[in-house]
Amino acid sequence: MERVTYPLKFPLERESYEGDETRRVLVRELELAPRVKGRHMRQGDGARGPAERQIWLIASLAGISRAEADELDSDDIVEISEMYEGGGPLDRVAKALGLTMPVPVEMILAAILALQTTANGAPTADPKSAGPKAGKHSSGT
Repeated sequence: MERVTYPLKFPLERESYEGDETRRVLVRELELAPRVKGRHMRQGDGARGPAERQIWLIASLAGISRAEADELDSDDIVEISEMYEGGGPLDRVAKALGLTMPVPVEMILAAILALQTTANGAPTADPKSAGPKAGKHSSGT
């Protein structure tokens, strides 16, 4: 399965060894597993709390050591964690719109329509009131 590339907002420093030489390398992105599997979740067993469990899970998803994951910036930890939350793209859109989950698809679409009409300078309208009313036909005159 293809991995997901996450560009770090705050790169990690990693020691690289070549023969007797040690040098520091900046890690600018992580290659993450596309989905959380049981093997990733088990990596959190024995954690002393939810923060440590989350960091260990990210280490497993990224294929990095727990010590390296400990050096991740909190902004990166939060964003990586959010990538795996929710059921899919619509859930992330709903969250970005500030809607309380779970949200019906119709409500997400209505929020997007309201944002579009506001951005275009048009007054917002109730999406349910858009279009012709049932039972009424235009006379064409």
